Order: sequence, then C-alpha cells, then structure tokens
Amino acid sequence: MRDFLAATRERVVVFDGSMGATLEQYDLTPADYGGLQGKCHEALILHRPDVIQALHESMIEAGAEVVQTDSFQASRLKLEEWGLGEHTLEINQKSAEIARKAVGEDKFVAGSIGPTGHLPASDDPTLGKITFRELVAVFEEQARGLVRAARTSSSSRRPRTSSRSRRRSSAPARRSRRSGARSRSRPASRCCPTAARCCWAPTSAPC
Repeated sequence: MRDFLAATRERVVVFDGSMGATLEQYDLTPADYGGLQGKCHEALILHRPDVIQALHESMIEAGAEVVQTDSFQASRLKLEEWGLGEHTLEINQKSAEIARKAVGEDKFVAGSIGPTGHLPASDDPTLGKITFRELVAVFEEQARGLVRAARTSSSSRRPRTSSRSRRRSSAPARRSRRSGARSRSRPASRCCPTAARCCWAPTSAPC
C-alpha cells in the first residue's frame, strides 16, 4: 500500500515538473481545447485526455515518483472565465483519474489546487469581491472532485465478497451472542475522505 509520509522519511521523493510550462511546448490547436480561443490547459482534460496522460507518463519515465493533476486552475472561479464552470467537479475528478491511470498503483498522485486570483482581505474592488466563506466553498468544491476520484479508485480495488459468504461469516457471531459468549471482532472499515486507505492504518497517504 502506498504511504507518502513513510516514503519521505526514507528518501527524497521527486515530484514532476511544471504542467503548464510543459504543455506550452506542445503544438496544440484551439480544437484541442474544445474551440476555446486561448490555452485553458484544464480543458484538455475534457477534449485531449491522451495528451495529459502521456505527459504524466513522461514525468514518471524521467524519474518522478509524484505527479500533480492537471487542475491547477480548475476552481469554479477560474473555469467560469472560460465558460467551463459547470464542469468543475468533472474536470477535477477526471484529472485525478487520468493521473492515476498514467502512473499505476506504485506511484503517488497529488491533487493540484492553485490560487483563484481573489483576495478577501483586499480593498481592491476587483480582487476583494469575495468573502472568506465563499472562497472556502470554492476550494471545497474543487477538492471534492479530486477526492471523489480517490474514493472511486479505492472501491474498485476493494475485494468483493458474495452475499452467501457474508451470511456464513455472520452466522457464528449470531450464535455466540445467543450463547452469551463474548466475541471480539475488528471494527468495520471506514474509508478516509482524503486517502484510499483505511482509518485504522497508522498513517494516511495521498491518493
């Protein structure tokens, strides 16, 4: 099981390079960005996921152990500037899924969340036109999309048991209760919201 904190205690963990700067070297057209007149790299998640996956793979080949999702400007505030606000959750979730597919199960995926361009404490009429609570909601929505991908990945890896085997495993517990015997069982698994591992694990790890 991946353990990011344990890895940092053992060795230097190398992250990938800049997503945006690397994409600027690609010969991409407005069609690759879904017809947008400009380079919203997060739009590639929807229209050219193959480009993003190949970029992640190249970072791993270069020696990186951690890749960052193509979601640096994928908050609703930034995506609305491109008319993509309604795709906020979709873009963030897919960005994490693409990264995981590219690096496999042995490497780490870090969710990338960049600034919104707004400052709640500013007196500037443009920069300060947002409250702290509104800013929290913006980041919460973006994080929710990234974490949703981690949960989906975790559930797909969890072994399934048939209803018949579940019935068999629960029968001894029922009999022991009826006989008055005390039975000790492991607590039920509860998945952590920010990591694809169980809460009783000694440390948490990024997805």
